[in-house]
Amino acid sequence: MDPILKVGISGLGRSGCNIHFRALKHMTDKFVLAGVYDPITERAQEISAESRAKAFGSFEEMLADPEIDLIVVASPNKFHCPQTIQALEAGKNVLCEKPFGLQISDVDAMIAATDDGDCLENGWPWDRI
Repeated sequence: MDPILKVGISGLGRSGCNIHFRALKHMTDKFVLAGVYDPITERAQEISAESRAKAFGSFEEMLADPEIDLIVVASPNKFHCPQTIQALEAGKNVLCEKPFGLQISDVDAMIAATDDGDCLENGWPWDRI
């Protein structure tokens, strides 16, 4: 049996909530939503109540949780690069929503932040997993 990955979602707007959260609810054999962060606290609390995932008060707090294996960066576009790099530097695997970066140098920096054990993905082919 494959291990179940514990997922944290940053950004609970259209992509984070309506795509990633909904997809995860139907893939409990592979994933469990372990944490959520959104600067609009009410969004995080609502998803937490529905899913039993922990609502974090900051992105850094979510990264510090050793239980979380994978971070989905679904925050506003300008945060994709810095949050992805922070997550990779914290030893997390990352799925970064599109756009991957606002410029090529963002993407180069994100790739440079990966270690041998890190996984960095763009887009989430839920129907292919």
